Amino acid sequence: MIGEGISQIFFRSIFEIPVNGKTQDVRKENPYIIKFKPFVHSHIPNSEYVQQGKNFSVNYKINSLGLRDNEPLPQGKKNKKRLLIIGDSVTEGHGVQFHETYVYHLKKLLEKDDWEVLNAGIQGAGIAHQATNLTRYFELNPDAILLATYENDLADDRRIEIHYDQYPVLENPTLFFPDSNFSIFFKSKLFQMGYVFFSKYIKPKTEIEKIIKQNSKLIKKISTPEQLNFKSLSFLHPTSIDTAWDMTSRYYDFFQRETEKRKIPLYVVNLTYRTYESSFNPIFIQSNNLLEEHLKKYLFEKKIPYFNMKDSILEYHIKNPDSLAIPEDGHPNREAHRLFATKLYHWLKDKLK
Repeated sequence: MIGEGISQIFFRSIFEIPVNGKTQDVRKENPYIIKFKPFVHSHIPNSEYVQQGKNFSVNYKINSLGLRDNEPLPQGKKNKKRLLIIGDSVTEGHGVQFHETYVYHLKKLLEKDDWEVLNAGIQGAGIAHQATNLTRYFELNPDAILLATYENDLADDRRIEIHYDQYPVLENPTLFFPDSNFSIFFKSKLFQMGYVFFSKYIKPKTEIEKIIKQNSKLIKKISTPEQLNFKSLSFLHPTSIDTAWDMTSRYYDFFQRETEKRKIPLYVVNLTYRTYESSFNPIFIQSNNLLEEHLKKYLFEKKIPYFNMKDSILEYHIKNPDSLAIPEDGHPNREAHRLFATKLYHWLKDKLK
């Protein structure tokens, strides 16, 4: 009791819930997202707010698992198979309402095929983030996983590797697991303090943490810390792509091993679309083309089903000169999400039978 009392006074939780319903300016740090080990960062469960940009204002409603989605069906009552879609802000639906996201459109399209679709997209997530969260995602018991990759994944992975050691340990990880058997213990501040101490100083590093550590030593080979800390960076220089891909491919290897171990089919879609607009920066286009080549070759060799949105985007622009991006933002607009969903559905429906 004395220990619990002292812990209540001196142990400060990093998990502080902001007031729901407030407006969050996309140009500023999002208070509804917390950074922590072991999951890098996540939305605060059960939070609600309005995300405001120059050309949009959208509602965010986060479920009890920290995902921008409805609550998943209870496993005991579930009579559908479950497709989990993992991605970054494009999958999360930055700049559009939830019912306008490609994930939501896929939900409606796949319902008739007896599939439940869950959105596990989170802004700022590269492949490294998604790999660190695989344990959390497996708790959702998916029957298949669709991994959505994007042009800035290599840069996002490098930022995570730079900053991972600086993240605090989340004192109550059961907040992000459904039906955890350990939740009752984490109600104790003394237990939380002991868990944080154990995680920081005693607990062996996980396989993913070892990869992050290994990759962090290679950062200086591809760019300066100043460039990688630049918040708006989406691309690495073409001369860095080969090394950066070798680093990121280790996370893909982890994905394949863990999904194969559980016999969960893994599919990959490339949602890159901006580099196919005629006005895009040629250096960025070169970087993206190099990344595409590496990704295509890797997934072909690993026999992982892969769909590239490139041909559909180019076909769209032949008929429609308008951009698929939100003005002065860069994320896909409603039309882009509809296009993604339509093309993905035709590609996925036979594979998911």
